[in-house]
Amino acid sequence: MLVAIIGGQAKDEEHLARIAASAGHQLEFYRTEAPGNDVRPRALVFEALDRADLAVGALRAVRQDPYFDAVGALLALSEAPAGGSELPGEFDDFVFHPYTRQELQLRVRALARRRPGAGGSDGTQLEGVAVEEASRTLHLEGRVVQLTAREFALFQHLCEWRGKVLSREHLLTRVWGSRYSGGRRTVDIHVRRLRAKLGSSLPLETVRGVGYRLLPPAESQPISSAVREPTLSSSS
Repeated sequence: MLVAIIGGQAKDEEHLARIAASAGHQLEFYRTEAPGNDVRPRALVFEALDRADLAVGALRAVRQDPYFDAVGALLALSEAPAGGSELPGEFDDFVFHPYTRQELQLRVRALARRRPGAGGSDGTQLEGVAVEEASRTLHLEGRVVQLTAREFALFQHLCEWRGKVLSREHLLTRVWGSRYSGGRRTVDIHVRRLRAKLGSSLPLETVRGVGYRLLPPAESQPISSAVREPTLSSSS
C-alpha cells in the first residue's frame, strides 16, 4: 500500500516503514511538502483503494508510536466507505482516489481545524501574538520574533495542549520524536530560549518534578511573570 506523507522530514519515511513492517504491513511512502516545513508530518494519506481493512491495520500500527498519534490520517478509497458516513478504524477523513493536490490540501487544512494536534495555525493561538507559520515568525508588542524549527514546534505543541501539564518525557516524544536519543535537559534549554524570546507573552508555568504547563487565558491574565513555580510534591 502506498502512503503519502504530508510535510515532516525525509527520515519519517524510513521510520514509518520500520513501524509498519514490525506489525506485518508492507508499505511504500512518498512525501509531499506542506507549508511551514513542519518538524512532524501534518497528515498521512493511506491509498487503500478497495482494501480499507489493510489500511486500518497499518494505521493502528503507526499509532503505536506516540510521535505519530497526533498526526491526522486520511483514507484514499476508490469508492465511498461501506456504511455511509462512518469511517473505518481511526481515520479522520477520506478522499476518492485519484485525487488532486488542491483537494488534498483543502482536506488537510480542514483536518487541522477539526483535530487538535494535527497541525495548522489554529493550534497556535496566544493572546497578543500573531503567528506566521510558514516563516516561523511571531509578532508581539511591535516586535518580530524569529524561532528555530524546534522552538516553533515546541511553541506549537504547548499551545495545542494549553492548560495541560506536560512532562519532559511527553515533550521529548511529541516534539523531538521517539528516535531522539538526547536527554531531557534539551527540553529545559529550549523552554529557556522561548521564554527569553517571548517574555511575559508566554505564560508558561514550571511544574516542579513534572514539567511545564501553558496557562489558559483565564489564569494567565493576572500573571505578570512568564514563570511561576507552584509548591508541588517532587516525588514523581
